[in-house]
Amino acid sequence: MSASPNLQLPYLDANQNQKSVTHNAALRRLDALVQVGVGSSALQAPPAAPADGQRWIVAPGGTGAWAGRDLAIAAWQDGAWSFYPPGPGTLAFDAARGAVVCWSGTVWRAVDGDPLAAAGLPPALDYRLTEPDCLPPGQFARLSTGCVTGAAGLLVPVAAGALRIEHDPFTGAPLGALMEEQRTNLLLWSRAVDNAVWSKNALTIAADTVLAPDGTGTADRLTSTGADGYIGQAIVLPAGPFTASIWAKSPDAGRTMNFVVGAGGARLAAAHYPIATTWQRYAVSGNNPSSQVISIYLGGDATLPNGAVLDLWGAQIETGSFPTSTIPTTAAQATRAADSLAVPATSDWFNPNEGTFFVEGICPPSDKARVFFEASDNANAIDRIFFRNDAGAYVAYVGIASSTYLGLAMGAAVPGARVRAAVSYSAAALAGSVNGAAAVSVRVSGTLPTITVLRAGCSIIDAALTAPLNRLSYFPRALTAAQLQAMTA
Repeated sequence: MSASPNLQLPYLDANQNQKSVTHNAALRRLDALVQVGVGSSALQAPPAAPADGQRWIVAPGGTGAWAGRDLAIAAWQDGAWSFYPPGPGTLAFDAARGAVVCWSGTVWRAVDGDPLAAAGLPPALDYRLTEPDCLPPGQFARLSTGCVTGAAGLLVPVAAGALRIEHDPFTGAPLGALMEEQRTNLLLWSRAVDNAVWSKNALTIAADTVLAPDGTGTADRLTSTGADGYIGQAIVLPAGPFTASIWAKSPDAGRTMNFVVGAGGARLAAAHYPIATTWQRYAVSGNNPSSQVISIYLGGDATLPNGAVLDLWGAQIETGSFPTSTIPTTAAQATRAADSLAVPATSDWFNPNEGTFFVEGICPPSDKARVFFEASDNANAIDRIFFRNDAGAYVAYVGIASSTYLGLAMGAAVPGARVRAAVSYSAAALAGSVNGAAAVSVRVSGTLPTITVLRAGCSIIDAALTAPLNRLSYFPRALTAAQLQAMTA
């Protein structure tokens, strides 16, 4: 080994000549990487007159002597630039932001203080969507009960009209308000596969004998009594994309299960899953060419041989290309209404001439355009300022003169990943940054839209976010490119 594993300090060889060269190189590296304090993490070009020992974090899109050194620590040492790629966990104090930042392996993130401090002024609107009572009355609506993962990792029901706070099932940390579109569970008796609506072959069922994912004793245990045990249910499925899902586990190590949706002898969607010994949700998705009677089957093809045991709960078929939160049913199909968060754009916080929106949450699926926020006149499809996952890419838009959209591409969207985004608007430009990337902008020419309401996770036109939204903030000023980048890092 010629260098230390963490800071890459060069080692001295036993018979090395000029040991002082290697020793001094190690000292220079230590001087750059210990107790790191950088002037800024928002500069793309090196400063004109750096002092010896000064350091910066190169912003994405580095130019000049910093070209090709994005996100590295740049140190001016002995009259030249030296570059030190950070390792995961590297800490630095960013003087421009007034915050300690940490290298995650992909991005520098603030670890203390508020990332919005980079704006230099307090937000006029700031909703931290991690508590059920974080919104003023009347701004959130959902016309049905809903389900969400609670802090203890169990699924919990939430009453109609109440914000659902999704939690990480492993750490219990709040992820944000779950904002979903309306979906209907087309299966009957979703939590009671012992009911007669479910067909059965070579199985015995012990109903309500196993603790379910919601902590109640409502899960059913299936035991195969033949070579090919299975259960199924037939329903009428509309044409288009669909997803079937179910919670399952087995005390049998190595157990597998077929999961099939078929019609007329043809398989519309199928998967062969290894089943864990703890509760997991399994899903298959497909496309139904026309409205028809279909059947869902679990088991079959000798995956549940004689004596095999399988625990099941929460079966669901819904239109759409991915599963949403669990919707319980009994003798009739059930619909979970859409989540709606709408804030009136009043003069005490909204500036019609310029401003900056900030959102933080989880990136939604890329099956269609799914909106993070939308400021609109609540009527015209063009008169909007909004940011969305545009079926695989982050894009911000502003409607101009009620006649056309102006779009701003802000990078590839990664479903399931955490995202921070800031979007500013003015009569001169639309600008934005995502996850600490260098801010991009496009020139605005024309009349900005009239704004009367700000929506989060929902839209008058686009699909709902269908993912957790952690924070929604607004500044009544168009922030600079450096501020946008610093806020989202």
